[in-house]
Amino acid sequence: MEPPLPPGDPQTEDQHLLAFVRDRDINCPLCGYNLRALTVPRCPECGQTLKLTVGLAEPFLKAWIACAAATCLSAGVGFLILYLLTKAGPAPPFRSALEAISFYAFPAMIPIAGLFLFYRRAFLRRSRNSQTIIALVTLVFVALQFGIFFSWIR
Repeated sequence: MEPPLPPGDPQTEDQHLLAFVRDRDINCPLCGYNLRALTVPRCPECGQTLKLTVGLAEPFLKAWIACAAATCLSAGVGFLILYLLTKAGPAPPFRSALEAISFYAFPAMIPIAGLFLFYRRAFLRRSRNSQTIIALVTLVFVALQFGIFFSWIR
């Protein structure tokens, strides 16, 4: 009988991973390939090295909620603008190109908000710093968009 391997040993971690997927239908996190009966700690489909990890029961959601709220608010105004354009005709003249960009950015946020909601898990897999930066950029963009828009409608 062999002595037990020390914790943190890559060989032990690989053995635990292989034992975990031996009789379970677990999909590769990158390509979705079924890893049941895996013999090496690498996805046979995409070739990525696999690691058995523990995830958070309650992930960091503040950045995602901020982005979701901002993009959905902007997309909601975009739907309103599209509705008004179909009922009332073209928009009144803009004083600057920045006002026109702000105005038409609202309808452009409709698919962006949808994609953002759809790719929630991909966002949550990013580092906390990356999530925070994306949230700040999104909030600044939407705040500028609303600021320019409200100065135009005054």
